[in-house]
Amino acid sequence: MISEIMPKNRTTFVDEDEHTSDWIEIQNLGDTPYDLTDVGLGSLDDPWRFPEGRLNPGELMVVFASRKDRQSGELHTDFALSA
Repeated sequence: MISEIMPKNRTTFVDEDEHTSDWIEIQNLGDTPYDLTDVGLGSLDDPWRFPEGRLNPGELMVVFASRKDRQSGELHTDFALSA
């Protein structure tokens, strides 16, 4: 589930490059791990895809919407959010 979106991050989270990029928080509200393989965010025609991995029950994940397109370490989409 997408639990929070920050389209104009000014101070909430700073990424590894010390930028305050837009971000999307996802959360697994279920009782079992959720496989992120083939899950995407963004455009239906050309979504940014999560790397292989799982989100455990109760776990949160922040994905920066920064146009940096990073699949390891901090995750960064290839798009930014629009307010």
